[in-house]
Amino acid sequence: MSRKIKDTLCLRQIPTSHFYATTWGFRLCKPRDAYKKHAKLDIATTLENIAAMLKTPIQLRRYCISQIDKKLFHEAYRLLPNDRYIGFGVTQGNPPAAYRSWPINRFISIAKKISTRGYTPVFLIEASRHRLIRQIQRELPQAIFPESKSILACPALVTTLVTRLDAVVTIDTGIMHMAGLTKTPIVGIFGHTEPHNSGWHINNLHPVDSKVLHSTINAHAITESDVLSQLNRVLQQITANKKTLHTEAYSH
Repeated sequence: MSRKIKDTLCLRQIPTSHFYATTWGFRLCKPRDAYKKHAKLDIATTLENIAAMLKTPIQLRRYCISQIDKKLFHEAYRLLPNDRYIGFGVTQGNPPAAYRSWPINRFISIAKKISTRGYTPVFLIEASRHRLIRQIQRELPQAIFPESKSILACPALVTTLVTRLDAVVTIDTGIMHMAGLTKTPIVGIFGHTEPHNSGWHINNLHPVDSKVLHSTINAHAITESDVLSQLNRVLQQITANKKTLHTEAYSH
Protein backbone atom coordinates (compact mmCIF):
# COMPACT_ATOMS: atom_id res chain seq x y z
CA MET A 1 0.00 0.00 0.00
CA SER A 2 2.84 2.42 0.85
CA ARG A 3 4.27 1.92 -2.65
CA LYS A 4 0.87 2.65 -4.18
CA ILE A 5 0.51 5.88 -2.17
CA LYS A 6 4.04 6.91 -3.12
CA ASP A 7 3.36 6.31 -6.83
CA THR A 8 0.10 8.26 -6.63
CA LEU A 9 1.79 11.18 -4.87
CA CYS A 10 4.40 11.29 -7.64
CA LEU A 11 1.69 11.40 -10.31
CA ARG A 12 -0.16 14.10 -8.41
CA GLN A 13 2.82 16.43 -8.87
CA ILE A 14 1.90 16.76 -12.55
CA PRO A 15 0.23 20.19 -12.93
CA THR A 16 -3.47 19.65 -13.56
CA SER A 17 -6.77 21.06 -12.41
CA HIS A 18 -8.24 17.60 -11.75
CA PHE A 19 -6.73 14.37 -10.43
CA TYR A 20 -8.55 11.09 -9.79
CA ALA A 21 -7.17 8.20 -7.73
CA THR A 22 -8.81 5.62 -5.49
CA THR A 23 -5.67 5.52 -3.33
CA TRP A 24 -6.08 6.17 0.39
CA GLY A 25 -9.87 6.39 0.21
CA PHE A 26 -9.89 9.07 -2.54
CA ARG A 27 -8.03 11.50 -0.25
CA LEU A 28 -5.57 12.37 -3.01
CA CYS A 29 -8.24 13.34 -5.53
CA LYS A 30 -8.35 16.93 -6.71
CA PRO A 31 -10.91 18.21 -5.92
CA ARG A 32 -11.72 15.95 -2.98
CA ASP A 33 -15.30 14.78 -2.68
CA ALA A 34 -17.42 11.87 -1.46
CA TYR A 35 -16.72 9.56 -4.38
CA LYS A 36 -18.28 6.11 -4.58
CA LYS A 37 -16.05 3.21 -3.63
CA HIS A 38 -15.58 0.57 -6.29
CA ALA A 39 -13.55 -2.47 -7.28
CA LYS A 40 -10.20 -1.90 -8.96
CA LEU A 41 -11.58 -1.91 -12.51
CA ASP A 42 -15.25 -1.05 -12.05
CA ILE A 43 -15.40 1.17 -15.12
CA ALA A 44 -19.04 2.23 -14.70
CA THR A 45 -18.52 3.57 -11.16
CA THR A 46 -15.16 5.11 -12.12
CA LEU A 47 -16.83 7.05 -14.93
CA GLU A 48 -19.63 8.08 -12.59
CA ASN A 49 -17.07 9.47 -10.14
CA ILE A 50 -15.12 11.28 -12.84
CA ALA A 51 -18.35 12.71 -14.25
CA ALA A 52 -19.14 14.07 -10.78
CA MET A 53 -15.62 15.51 -10.52
CA LEU A 54 -15.90 17.25 -13.91
CA LYS A 55 -19.57 18.10 -13.38
CA THR A 56 -20.43 16.76 -16.81
CA PRO A 57 -22.18 13.53 -17.89
CA ILE A 58 -20.01 10.77 -19.37
CA GLN A 59 -21.61 7.92 -21.29
CA LEU A 60 -20.04 4.46 -21.27
CA ARG A 61 -19.87 3.06 -24.79
CA ARG A 62 -18.49 -0.35 -25.63
CA TYR A 63 -16.28 -0.47 -28.68
CA CYS A 64 -17.76 -2.27 -31.69
CA ILE A 65 -15.38 -3.87 -34.18
CA SER A 66 -17.72 -2.94 -37.02
CA GLN A 67 -16.04 0.48 -36.79
CA ILE A 68 -12.78 -1.05 -38.08
CA ASP A 69 -12.01 -0.26 -41.71
CA LYS A 70 -13.46 -2.99 -43.96
CA LYS A 71 -10.16 -3.33 -45.81
CA LEU A 72 -8.67 -4.85 -42.65
CA PHE A 73 -11.39 -7.52 -42.57
CA HIS A 74 -10.66 -8.26 -46.24
CA GLU A 75 -6.94 -8.45 -45.42
CA ALA A 76 -7.62 -10.87 -42.56
CA TYR A 77 -9.59 -13.11 -44.93
CA ARG A 78 -6.78 -12.97 -47.48
CA LEU A 79 -4.23 -13.99 -44.86
CA LEU A 80 -6.42 -16.65 -43.23
CA PRO A 81 -8.83 -17.87 -45.93
CA ASN A 82 -9.63 -21.29 -44.46
CA ASP A 83 -11.16 -22.77 -41.31
CA ARG A 84 -9.73 -24.42 -38.17
CA TYR A 85 -7.14 -21.90 -37.03
CA ILE A 86 -5.91 -21.58 -33.44
CA GLY A 87 -4.14 -18.33 -32.52
CA PHE A 88 -1.27 -17.84 -30.07
CA GLY A 89 -0.26 -14.65 -28.27
CA VAL A 90 3.19 -15.25 -26.81
CA THR A 91 4.85 -11.83 -26.46
CA GLN A 92 4.50 -8.75 -24.27
CA GLY A 93 4.88 -5.15 -25.36
CA ASN A 94 7.02 -4.28 -22.35
CA PRO A 95 10.12 -6.21 -21.23
CA PRO A 96 8.54 -9.38 -19.81
CA ALA A 97 8.70 -10.19 -16.12
CA ALA A 98 9.48 -13.87 -15.61
CA TYR A 99 6.36 -14.45 -13.53
CA ARG A 100 4.08 -12.96 -16.24
CA SER A 101 5.47 -14.73 -19.31
CA TRP A 102 5.09 -18.38 -20.29
CA PRO A 103 7.82 -20.50 -21.91
CA ILE A 104 7.75 -20.44 -25.71
CA ASN A 105 8.56 -24.16 -25.88
CA ARG A 106 5.21 -24.90 -24.18
CA PHE A 107 3.34 -22.82 -26.74
CA ILE A 108 5.14 -24.67 -29.52
CA SER A 109 4.33 -28.05 -27.96
CA ILE A 110 0.63 -27.19 -27.74
CA ALA A 111 0.68 -25.90 -31.31
CA LYS A 112 2.20 -29.20 -32.47
CA LYS A 113 -0.52 -31.16 -30.68
CA ILE A 114 -3.40 -29.16 -32.17
CA SER A 115 -1.77 -29.48 -35.62
CA THR A 116 -2.18 -33.26 -35.44
CA ARG A 117 -5.91 -32.65 -34.95
CA GLY A 118 -6.29 -30.65 -38.15
CA TYR A 119 -5.88 -27.15 -36.76
CA THR A 120 -3.39 -24.63 -38.16
CA PRO A 121 -1.42 -22.64 -35.54
CA VAL A 122 -1.40 -18.88 -36.11
CA PHE A 123 1.15 -16.85 -34.15
CA LEU A 124 0.17 -13.22 -33.60
CA ILE A 125 3.69 -11.79 -33.51
CA GLU A 126 4.99 -8.51 -34.90
CA ALA A 127 7.15 -8.93 -37.99
CA SER A 128 10.05 -7.23 -36.19
CA ARG A 129 10.46 -10.20 -33.80
CA HIS A 130 12.67 -12.01 -36.35
CA ARG A 131 14.56 -14.24 -33.93
CA LEU A 132 11.42 -15.53 -32.22
CA ILE A 133 9.66 -16.13 -35.52
CA ARG A 134 12.64 -18.12 -36.87
CA GLN A 135 12.76 -20.17 -33.68
CA ILE A 136 9.11 -21.16 -34.04
CA GLN A 137 9.42 -21.79 -37.78
CA ARG A 138 12.28 -24.23 -37.22
CA GLU A 139 10.15 -26.38 -34.94
CA LEU A 140 6.76 -25.69 -36.49
CA PRO A 141 7.07 -25.07 -40.26
CA GLN A 142 3.30 -25.24 -40.73
CA ALA A 143 2.73 -22.23 -38.45
CA ILE A 144 1.40 -18.99 -39.96
CA PHE A 145 2.68 -15.51 -39.05
CA PRO A 146 0.10 -13.25 -40.76
CA GLU A 147 1.50 -9.92 -39.57
CA SER A 148 4.75 -10.70 -41.40
CA LYS A 149 2.87 -10.98 -44.68
CA SER A 150 0.88 -7.75 -44.63
CA ILE A 151 1.69 -4.09 -45.19
CA LEU A 152 -1.44 -3.29 -43.17
CA ALA A 153 -0.10 -4.76 -39.92
CA CYS A 154 -1.49 -2.84 -36.93
CA PRO A 155 -3.49 -3.55 -33.73
CA ALA A 156 -6.78 -3.32 -35.63
CA LEU A 157 -5.57 -5.98 -38.08
CA VAL A 158 -4.85 -8.27 -35.11
CA THR A 159 -8.47 -7.90 -34.03
CA THR A 160 -9.78 -8.74 -37.51
CA LEU A 161 -7.39 -11.69 -37.74
CA VAL A 162 -8.82 -13.05 -34.49
CA THR A 163 -12.30 -13.14 -36.06
CA ARG A 164 -10.88 -15.80 -38.41
CA LEU A 165 -9.73 -18.04 -35.53
CA ASP A 166 -11.55 -20.78 -33.64
CA ALA A 167 -9.80 -19.84 -30.40
CA VAL A 168 -6.79 -17.96 -29.01
CA VAL A 169 -4.26 -19.07 -26.40
CA THR A 170 -2.42 -16.09 -24.94
CA ILE A 171 -0.68 -14.66 -21.92
CA ASP A 172 -2.17 -11.54 -20.34
CA THR A 173 -0.89 -9.06 -22.90
CA GLY A 174 -2.08 -6.59 -25.53
CA ILE A 175 -2.97 -9.47 -27.84
CA MET A 176 -5.52 -10.68 -25.29
CA HIS A 177 -7.22 -7.29 -25.19
CA MET A 178 -7.26 -6.92 -28.98
CA ALA A 179 -8.71 -10.43 -29.26
CA GLY A 180 -11.20 -9.63 -26.50
CA LEU A 181 -13.02 -7.20 -28.77
CA THR A 182 -14.25 -10.19 -30.79
CA LYS A 183 -16.46 -13.13 -29.85
CA THR A 184 -13.62 -15.61 -30.32
CA PRO A 185 -12.96 -17.74 -27.20
CA ILE A 186 -9.74 -16.85 -25.38
CA VAL A 187 -7.73 -19.20 -23.18
CA GLY A 188 -5.90 -16.64 -21.05
CA ILE A 189 -2.77 -17.55 -19.06
CA PHE A 190 -2.61 -15.55 -15.81
CA GLY A 191 0.06 -15.34 -13.14
CA HIS A 192 0.61 -12.02 -11.41
CA THR A 193 -2.57 -10.38 -12.75
CA GLU A 194 -6.19 -11.18 -11.92
CA PRO A 195 -8.53 -12.41 -14.70
CA HIS A 196 -11.50 -10.47 -13.29
CA ASN A 197 -9.45 -7.26 -13.32
CA SER A 198 -7.39 -7.57 -16.48
CA GLY A 199 -10.04 -9.36 -18.52
CA TRP A 200 -13.21 -7.79 -17.12
CA HIS A 201 -14.35 -6.62 -20.58
CA ILE A 202 -13.84 -9.97 -22.34
CA ASN A 203 -17.07 -11.92 -22.62
CA ASN A 204 -15.54 -15.21 -23.77
CA LEU A 205 -12.48 -15.50 -21.53
CA HIS A 206 -11.46 -18.91 -20.18
CA PRO A 207 -8.66 -18.25 -17.67
CA VAL A 208 -5.88 -20.58 -16.61
CA ASP A 209 -4.71 -18.96 -13.37
CA SER A 210 -1.52 -20.02 -11.57
CA LYS A 211 -2.88 -18.55 -8.33
CA VAL A 212 -5.89 -20.87 -8.45
CA LEU A 213 -4.15 -23.96 -9.81
CA HIS A 214 -0.75 -23.74 -8.11
CA SER A 215 -1.01 -21.06 -5.37
CA THR A 216 1.64 -18.81 -6.93
CA ILE A 217 1.78 -15.64 -9.04
CA ASN A 218 4.47 -17.24 -11.22
CA ALA A 219 2.80 -18.16 -14.51
CA HIS A 220 5.61 -20.64 -15.20
CA ALA A 221 3.94 -22.94 -12.66
CA ILE A 222 1.12 -23.44 -15.16
CA THR A 223 1.72 -26.67 -17.03
CA GLU A 224 1.20 -27.46 -20.66
CA SER A 225 -1.49 -29.90 -19.54
CA ASP A 226 -3.34 -27.12 -17.67
CA VAL A 227 -3.58 -24.99 -20.80
CA LEU A 228 -4.31 -27.86 -23.17
CA SER A 229 -7.14 -29.10 -20.93
CA GLN A 230 -8.77 -25.67 -20.97
CA LEU A 231 -8.32 -25.37 -24.74
CA ASN A 232 -9.86 -28.81 -25.23
CA ARG A 233 -12.92 -27.78 -23.22
CA VAL A 234 -13.29 -24.66 -25.36
CA LEU A 235 -12.99 -26.60 -28.62
CA GLN A 236 -15.45 -29.24 -27.41
CA GLN A 237 -17.96 -26.49 -26.65
CA ILE A 238 -17.44 -24.98 -30.10
CA THR A 239 -18.09 -28.38 -31.68
CA ALA A 240 -21.21 -28.88 -29.55
CA ASN A 241 -22.54 -25.44 -30.54
CA LYS A 242 -21.98 -26.17 -34.22
CA LYS A 243 -23.86 -29.47 -33.91
CA THR A 244 -26.74 -27.71 -32.18
CA LEU A 245 -26.94 -25.07 -34.90
CA HIS A 246 -26.79 -27.76 -37.60
CA THR A 247 -29.58 -29.76 -35.91
CA GLU A 248 -31.77 -26.68 -35.53
CA ALA A 249 -31.23 -25.68 -39.16
CA TYR A 250 -32.04 -29.20 -40.33
CA SER A 251 -35.20 -29.39 -38.20
CA HIS A 252 -36.52 -26.21 -39.80
